[in-house]
Amino acid sequence: MHKWFWVLLAVGCKREWLDTCADGKVLDDQGDCVDADTDGSDTAVDTVDTGDTQDDTQDTGDTQDTTDTQDTGDTQDTADTQDTGDTQDTADTGSATPDACGNSGDGVWIEVDFSDAYSETSPDWAFSATPGFGAADWAYGGESYPEVWDPYNGINMNDDPIGTLAEVPEGAPIQLMIGLSGISSYSSATVCVEGRSVSTNAGVTFAAYNPGNGDCGVETSMSHDWTVHAVSLDLGNSCFVPGYAYQALRIEPTGGSGLIGITRFRLTLHDAVY
Repeated sequence: MHKWFWVLLAVGCKREWLDTCADGKVLDDQGDCVDADTDGSDTAVDTVDTGDTQDDTQDTGDTQDTTDTQDTGDTQDTADTQDTGDTQDTADTGSATPDACGNSGDGVWIEVDFSDAYSETSPDWAFSATPGFGAADWAYGGESYPEVWDPYNGINMNDDPIGTLAEVPEGAPIQLMIGLSGISSYSSATVCVEGRSVSTNAGVTFAAYNPGNGDCGVETSMSHDWTVHAVSLDLGNSCFVPGYAYQALRIEPTGGSGLIGITRFRLTLHDAVY
């Protein structure tokens, strides 16, 4: 009995000794004595580190602010450039381009320009933008193009203060040869003549008429001062005969100075059907 008493006493003392560590030491889960700061500080550091990762996450959250770049959607305002569609309004021109006298171009027209011509029979030409009735359709009697004639050889080209002129004297008209085979009807015919009376002190009276229809036409006047005058004549709807292959427009002085200087003229058949 004494023997077992001493054995049990020795075991108890060893266990108490084993449960106790030196100063600054603690028992871990394995029964070993370790520094008290080791695991605790690691844990604390780990906790702080994981806290940092939260901060990092929050920082990346700031990148959401970059979604403000969606404001660039304001560039959609540039869609207002569709207003340039208003340029479609210019499509209303074309054949409807008015002449220098203000007559509408609402039909087919032919224009003779002497401003760069070296001869009265070699002018520049312009035509209405009318699909189905172009330059060749104005030609007379099977010709390929309309023509300007000086039937009495009395017209002179002259450099005037207002530009190059075809000077047409009384008794020697200038004649535009055309054909209207492709025209079935029109509402009225106007002639716009640009130029001046070639004189220092007198205006000129002149006529525009069709020699192919009994000299049907009208008369008007033009001033002599040093400016380009634009004078309109309305020949109605009977002077030019639709469907005829031989038609003509003559411009001829009938009084006053007796000499008209022409820079350009246009014949328009308004509301023409072809």
